[in-house]
Amino acid sequence: MVGVDVAKRKHVACLCGPSRKVLVRDCGFSNSRSGFEDFRNVVKEVQESYGFKDVVVGLESTGLYQRPLEDFLWASGYHVVSVSNLASARNRETIELSWDKSDIMDAEAIAALLCQGKFLYHPRRAGLLEDVRQLVRYRGKLMREEVRCLVRVRNSILPVVFPELEGEFSRLDGALALCLLEQGPFPGKIAGDELSVFMGRFQGLRGKFPGKKLTRLYELAQESIGSERGLAGYRVQLADLVQDIRQFKVRISAVEKHIQEALSADTAFENLQSIPGVGPMV
Repeated sequence: MVGVDVAKRKHVACLCGPSRKVLVRDCGFSNSRSGFEDFRNVVKEVQESYGFKDVVVGLESTGLYQRPLEDFLWASGYHVVSVSNLASARNRETIELSWDKSDIMDAEAIAALLCQGKFLYHPRRAGLLEDVRQLVRYRGKLMREEVRCLVRVRNSILPVVFPELEGEFSRLDGALALCLLEQGPFPGKIAGDELSVFMGRFQGLRGKFPGKKLTRLYELAQESIGSERGLAGYRVQLADLVQDIRQFKVRISAVEKHIQEALSADTAFENLQSIPGVGPMV
């Protein structure tokens, strides 16, 4: 049983027997090929000395730092499992009877959990599944970044310059809302023009012309309590935010295209889409 405390530059391992007897308490190795090979040599030496047939390596979840080590362990024929962060922390306290923390203690706590059978089997994703998983994760990241931009507009800018817009748009990433933000949602500017001039700025929108909506916005601008201070700064912020939102939409669309292309030849994907209500994107 091998518990490994994973870090960015250096990992620490603790090797135990099935009876929880610590065989090697402090096996440090660098996050490099030579470091991985040194670690494998130590494990091999212990295997031969004690006659162990299989090796189970437990890793505490640390984001992405463990990915290269996982690949090396799988290629070496080891069983790779996961250990809960919370379980490891609690187990360390019972071993040392203190609040102290170190990489060596963490590795020993992980190894002890393996001996107790308290671990989860680590799925090995490869090929199409891993490609799609990474694309989906990236799509989610882009969508979160887009939402952050929209939240900044809704919570930090519009309540100052045009508070009456609250509730007028359920989504600020629609064509009309983005066009309004791009031109400047400033009541003084809107009310200073004739209604026909204001509406003329939106003639290029696709679909049915939103005449009633624009009339409603024009009327709101006439009675708005929006602040006139700092409009130049807000104008620059809005221009940048709208540009970012549009770019995120393009990038999200491109990633979704890659996902659909990757899955287009997969039978399971086709079967899932045959379920009513299930589409290519969730």
